[in-house]
Amino acid sequence: MELKKTKKDLVCGIILALFSALFFSQTFSIRKTSLISISSALFPQISAVILAAASLVLIIKSAKKLHDAKMKRTPSGKIWRSPSFPGNRPFT
Repeated sequence: MELKKTKKDLVCGIILALFSALFFSQTFSIRKTSLISISSALFPQISAVILAAASLVLIIKSAKKLHDAKMKRTPSGKIWRSPSFPGNRPFT
């Protein structure tokens, strides 16, 4: 059950990263105003970067959790792969 949540987190992180990249690229088409010295695209660009950073943290955490679940140590110290992943067998 825990691995399903971790895989969903990984997929959501990837989708959010793609969305933030698309969002960031679209901020360059925002019309510039000359009323203030700050560009009108600055705040959307900042929010896109923050969203990308949050999604990268989610991707890294879930990938690490999946890797740790896949590689476990036996009491004798040998590393083996969890049988919950299809086709994985303990190392000998």
